[in-house]
Amino acid sequence: MHKALIVDDNAQNLYVLRFLLEGHGFQVTEAENGAEALEKARHDPPDLVISDILMPVMDGFSLCREWMADPSLRGIPFVFYTATYTDPKDEEFALSLGASRFIIKPADPQEFTSIIRATMEKAERGELEAGEAAVEAEEDHYRRYSERLVKKLEKKMVELEAEVAERRRLKKWLEGLVRLFLGLGADFLANMGRILDFAGETLGGTLAAYSRLQRNVLSTITNSPGDDRLLVTKRPEEWMPYRLITGQVASPLVVADLGATPQGAPDELARRFGLRSLLGFPVHLHGEAVGCLLVGDREAREWSADELKLAGILSRALSIEEERLFHAERMKDFIDIASHELRHPITVLKGYSQLLRELRGRLDRENVDYILTAIETGSDRLSRLVSGLVDLSRIERGTFTIKRKEADLAPFFKAMLDELSKSAYEHAFSLNLPEELGKCSVDLIRLNELMEILLDNAIKFSPPGSEIGVEVALGEEGLTVSVLDRGPGIPEEQRERVFERFAQVDDALHHSHPGMGIGLYVAREIVEAHGGRIWHEPREGGGSIIRFTIPV
Repeated sequence: MHKALIVDDNAQNLYVLRFLLEGHGFQVTEAENGAEALEKARHDPPDLVISDILMPVMDGFSLCREWMADPSLRGIPFVFYTATYTDPKDEEFALSLGASRFIIKPADPQEFTSIIRATMEKAERGELEAGEAAVEAEEDHYRRYSERLVKKLEKKMVELEAEVAERRRLKKWLEGLVRLFLGLGADFLANMGRILDFAGETLGGTLAAYSRLQRNVLSTITNSPGDDRLLVTKRPEEWMPYRLITGQVASPLVVADLGATPQGAPDELARRFGLRSLLGFPVHLHGEAVGCLLVGDREAREWSADELKLAGILSRALSIEEERLFHAERMKDFIDIASHELRHPITVLKGYSQLLRELRGRLDRENVDYILTAIETGSDRLSRLVSGLVDLSRIERGTFTIKRKEADLAPFFKAMLDELSKSAYEHAFSLNLPEELGKCSVDLIRLNELMEILLDNAIKFSPPGSEIGVEVALGEEGLTVSVLDRGPGIPEEQRERVFERFAQVDDALHHSHPGMGIGLYVAREIVEAHGGRIWHEPREGGGSIIRFTIPV
């Protein structure tokens, strides 16, 4: 078994070398510097020495010179393995000292072991020179040694100065980011401006801009003063932000010179501000690109990895602002719709109660029954609205719970559909039950609330005279219930969102159907509280199918 002496002041480097050499049959001894290595080698000479160069006490160059000056060690192969001294003149000096090989870290393990094996084979055949070059004049040796050392120290100083400058810059960026995020307020546009101003200051570009694409109108906020602060175009195809948002160019967009790349197609933003280099990141809302952050410079320039990271962070900050804006607008729409929905039954109750007071004793029984039915209907609607708001509050506070009990579901579904069939609704209702449904473990009160939401939704959107169906089945996933209607259906891009809080297929300005956009959200919570799932499917021939499964 060959013996190897490895010399390095880094414990991790020693561990890696030991692991590699022992895996190839070497018996390994370690030393942390040249002086320790000499002492161990003179006591127990190895068959091979592998040494780093930059070490305390005695460096690798001094070790090699001492090694070659010792007749008992001179014939042992000496290999330098260094990550610091990588200049060709460093290798030339190392070989002049008598080293057998000069390897630069990190080397591929297979290539490294091949070099070591070839070196050992040459040594065994007596083909390695015994380091005669090491006996050069003392003065000449120290001149060359000092030259290599000074060059390395100068290089290290330059690297350290660059590293210190980079750390200062990164620290400044980090402190700036903290101040930026702490300073963001409730005003979406003001926050956009602060983020863009920070992007322009830190990334050093001529322009920082945020573009939003909405209904094929591109609005761009910039950090430029005056009339160029806000730009709006209905022809966005000629603007680079449009291409980035729509995926026509790769993301992130990194262009060092617009004149030297295919991405440098005519761009209105670049023309307007005289930009030559661009850095851009898309801004997402619910996984879709809705805007982009763009930084541009009038000079051609390479964008560093740190600048890309910072721009990515700022684009995510803009995504958060988009999320906040989205929820603020949804909340405003919800308040508008909720006010309208609550006002309607209150108006009905107040109007008919005043009518009864004014015409009491003069109304026949038929008119009294009509008014009382209207009051009862309005009360039921108001009760459902309040119940939905209470459920919403419980869900938001995390106190929405279910209580499962064994229940016979066949009578439950039959009674519900029977009651609907006897109601004043202008729809037909059908029920499809399996022959053996039996008892299931569910929260019957919540299941009743769930079915009321789904059937009310189907009635609301289905044309008069159409049939609304309920299908119940037992399968591998448990209980599966489907509610089928012949309404207008739901656009594909909204089929997942209809189960979100405050979701409406209509917008607030065209609110043509009653409801506050919380019904399907509560329905999803009831299903998921049972450990199930709920989804929408388009119905063949038109309409919608809402299905849910719950394990029973």
